[in-house]
Amino acid sequence: MRLNFYIILIFVVFSCKKDESSKIEVKNNNLKRTSTCNLKNVNSISFGIDNSMSYRFISHQVVSKNNQDYLIVGDLNTNGISILSFKDKKVIKKIEFKAKGPDGIASVKAGRNFYYHNKDSIFIFNQSKRSIYLTNDRADVYQKYSLIENKKNLGEVIVENRFMPTFYNNILNFCVYPIVPPYKNKSKKFKSIYVDYNILDKKIDTGKLTYKYSDQNNRHPIYHYPSRVDDSLRLIFLHPFKSELKVYDKYKDTLYTKFFNHPYVDKYTPFLESFDKMKRFDVESTLNNVLLFNKKQQLYYVITELGIPFVNPNNGEENAYEEKPFSVIVFDKNLQAIAHKKFNGGQYFIQNSFAGLEGLYLNTNNPYNPNFNENTYSYHIYTCK
Repeated sequence: MRLNFYIILIFVVFSCKKDESSKIEVKNNNLKRTSTCNLKNVNSISFGIDNSMSYRFISHQVVSKNNQDYLIVGDLNTNGISILSFKDKKVIKKIEFKAKGPDGIASVKAGRNFYYHNKDSIFIFNQSKRSIYLTNDRADVYQKYSLIENKKNLGEVIVENRFMPTFYNNILNFCVYPIVPPYKNKSKKFKSIYVDYNILDKKIDTGKLTYKYSDQNNRHPIYHYPSRVDDSLRLIFLHPFKSELKVYDKYKDTLYTKFFNHPYVDKYTPFLESFDKMKRFDVESTLNNVLLFNKKQQLYYVITELGIPFVNPNNGEENAYEEKPFSVIVFDKNLQAIAHKKFNGGQYFIQNSFAGLEGLYLNTNNPYNPNFNENTYSYHIYTCK
């Protein structure tokens, strides 16, 4: 009897070890699978810009229509947005919004807080007043929506390319900041970080993902917050300091985690002690910056900033944020990694990069790039080959 027990025990231990090694092998295979295609520079494009525009724009969006891309950019020097045609490679329309009056949006920051659905449905978010204005490409205001009227303790609306809203079936989905920064959240009540707003009945439904999915100790107003994309079937969130994606399936109403192996990151840098050290943190930190989605090719891109020493050991001078290297991991529609590539610093400006019909558009408006030109928007286009 005792002999049988030891035989069973040996078999169980051996089986466990076998399973454990199998898991490790799968993990390594996942890393190898990221080389099934190569991310290559296949083309480039440049847009001419005018004096109202800046090469370091804050918010932008890519809209596809009739198999053509249009770049929508917020103007920092005016209360409006510019529409650039990929075909014509120039600005084809400018929309400037009024701050006051019946067609006013009560703000001079439309270029920072917009979502362009189509020419008849442009949403302008007024963060300070917690209002949303529905306008068109003639800057006519159709409707004003007040988020305060819902009496829900929502955070501040955030509208940037890393958190761009979406609009399907009269539902406007957008992200919200915590009013109280996570590191000051003594109550430990975690509010939703995204909401669905029905523009017909003006009701808000809060999402399943809360502020708990963030770095609770970070002092930086952006870095604790996950980038996200909406591919119409799923909401996918990229954690800044973990190699993982949080996926919400809209139709199954389920939330699950998708882990991945990062070939260039051994350790993330999640903690910023105080704002006076932000400049150093921006240079030294390693974090996932943005998640982008290529609808035509059904590909997802994770762009990760790779930290470097704040002081260059070779010359004793401070390194700049724009000198940081970064990496790109490409995922297929099943969120399996299929390609990865590391880029040297001083080439691209990743904040102004995006996914378009042709692939990944990396912005060359980096002041350390020898070909830097502040009078154009210039991009190198990368695709999987």
